Amino acid sequence: MILLLLASLALLYIRQYTVTGASMEPTLMEGDRVFYVGFVQPDRGDLVIFDAGDVYGLVIKRVVGLPGDVIQMMPDGHVIRNGQALDEVYLLPDAYGNSATAEITVESGKLFVLGDNRAASIDSRDIRIGQIPLDSVRGVVTNMLRDTVP
Repeated sequence: MILLLLASLALLYIRQYTVTGASMEPTLMEGDRVFYVGFVQPDRGDLVIFDAGDVYGLVIKRVVGLPGDVIQMMPDGHVIRNGQALDEVYLLPDAYGNSATAEITVESGKLFVLGDNRAASIDSRDIRIGQIPLDSVRGVVTNMLRDTVP
C-alpha cells in the first residue's frame, strides 16, 4: 500500500521532457530526455522547463538571474551577474560575438533564462521570450538521460 502511494505521488510530481533543438548544447543534445519536478522554487544555475506560449510551447533553459539581479552579457555569451563574472563551465561560447546585452535588472516575479549554446538560443535576451514569469515555470530538471545508441 505504501509503495503504491509513493509511486502515485512520484507520477504527480515527476514529469519527462524530450529536448528539441541545439540551444542547450553541450549540456543537453536533441533527443535527450530530462525529468523534472514541479512545485520547486528555481534557483540560479537550475535548468527549468517553462511555458513559452503558443508559439514555442514548453522550453528548457538555464536560470541565470533571479528578481533583483543585474545581468549583463559579454559578446561571447559569458554572463556578469551583480558585477561578478559567472564561472560557466557548461557554456558553448558565441563564436560570432553577437551575445552582448546592456545591463538588465530582473523584474520582481520573473527569471532571466539563457540557453547554454548562446549563439543558437532564443531566450530572455529575445523579446519573444523575455524575462519569464515565475508562474510559467513547470518544473526544475532533476535528471537527464542520453540515448547513447548511434
